[in-house]
Amino acid sequence: MFRNSEELDRSLIYDLIAQKQEPSFTLMMPTHRILPERETDPIQFKNLVSELEMKIKKAGLEKHLDLISKLHSVEKDRDFWNHQGAGLAVFINPSYSKVVSTPISLPSLTIISDTFHVKPLYRYYQESGRFQLLVLGQDHVYLYEGDKYGMEALDISGKVPQSMKMALGGEMTDDDIDSADFGGVGASSQVNRGVGPFVHGYTEKSQQKDNDLIRFFRIVDEKVLEHFSTTSGLPLILAALPEHHATFRQVSKNSKLLKTGIEKDVSRVPIDELGKIVWNAFYLEYEQGLAALLKRQQLAESQNLSHTLLDDVVKDALDGKIEILLVEENRIIKGRILEKERGIEYHESGVDDVLDDLSALVIEKSGRVILLPAEKMPHSGGAVSINRY
Repeated sequence: MFRNSEELDRSLIYDLIAQKQEPSFTLMMPTHRILPERETDPIQFKNLVSELEMKIKKAGLEKHLDLISKLHSVEKDRDFWNHQGAGLAVFINPSYSKVVSTPISLPSLTIISDTFHVKPLYRYYQESGRFQLLVLGQDHVYLYEGDKYGMEALDISGKVPQSMKMALGGEMTDDDIDSADFGGVGASSQVNRGVGPFVHGYTEKSQQKDNDLIRFFRIVDEKVLEHFSTTSGLPLILAALPEHHATFRQVSKNSKLLKTGIEKDVSRVPIDELGKIVWNAFYLEYEQGLAALLKRQQLAESQNLSHTLLDDVVKDALDGKIEILLVEENRIIKGRILEKERGIEYHESGVDDVLDDLSALVIEKSGRVILLPAEKMPHSGGAVSINRY
């Protein structure tokens, strides 16, 4: 079971939040795709498993050690470690277990709580600078995902057609033009003068090819939306020839498609260079969106629709008021939320995280959680609410 890691998506995050069984064990770590850094991953994993076992013993939960001992089976599994992304997360309780490979780097941590520690995963699909890139042409379709630190290609086989020929098959307009279309002897001079039967046939075939392109773009848009944008929630950037941008945007129903795009063929650009091109195109829109969000928080605070003290933010979450929760990334506040008492129980010796409990509570009540680096947070308390009312 533990040798097969699952890929991260929005539905899996919701599934993890819904698991509420004590004790719940969480292990996270960054992983590496290339050597020599990849060689250190099994060692770090082994150390974290040992750390988690020590915490279990210290908490008097020895009867659950057998749940964790199974993880030792993957320490020397080269095939497992050769197929990891940028992060690895393990979630185990007495009736549930998941090993998740993530395209985002994760902090090194082990936590015992009454719920799984899910907060670091929110960065995957919220407004955190991550994006997806659709590289589109008549003879190629590629999809990438990344952020300012890099990109990786997504496997679209069986989900999105990788060319117009693959999408349309036998319904695609044939490029060949029969000689009869030229109207026989002397037709070439007629074509040069813009007259004769060929002009009509050529125009008709040109229109058919335009229709092919529209149908192809519509199919690609539908499949990307169905299999990738809906599950990830990430903004989508289009890279295509200038003349294809308007056509694709006209047929697209993907609300995640950004106005920002790359108007050139980048299908042969190396992925490292491509990542820089995309980030430069995306960065301005990302920064503008973040600035608008922080401005909205300031306005909400002036209208008493935003709280910055953690106790007040927790009460907002319990009441279902929070539309957007801003959380300081990579910060853990030891303690837990007491729902009946409508407050926080802080305990320095514990391993629960108030911010993780708070984030899960907001998501359960249909709010959004956005992780921000400490320097971007409008206040220093760890979490800020923007309320619906």
